Amino acid sequence: MEMKENVFDIVYEPLAGSNFTNLLRLVAQNRFHVSIRYGPRMLYALTLSGLIGAFHLKEELQFRRKIQHTEISHPPLFIISHWRTGTTTFTI
Repeated sequence: MEMKENVFDIVYEPLAGSNFTNLLRLVAQNRFHVSIRYGPRMLYALTLSGLIGAFHLKEELQFRRKIQHTEISHPPLFIISHWRTGTTTFTI
């Protein structure tokens, strides 16, 4: 039995979490040609990226000064691993 693609299934829309400016730039590079079929996905991506952008701006205004004045007293610890191996490598 062959399954048809549901264009309204926006659960797996990878562009939805992108930066609003970058998303518009990507659409502009394609000369704003978006198939009607994928209109709902594009609308979802634009809406979500716009909302995320508003929260990013609020966070930037609220915490920028605190982040800039934070002193790092010790070198950072990076934990590098591969999700399927079950092993973890510590780098100090």
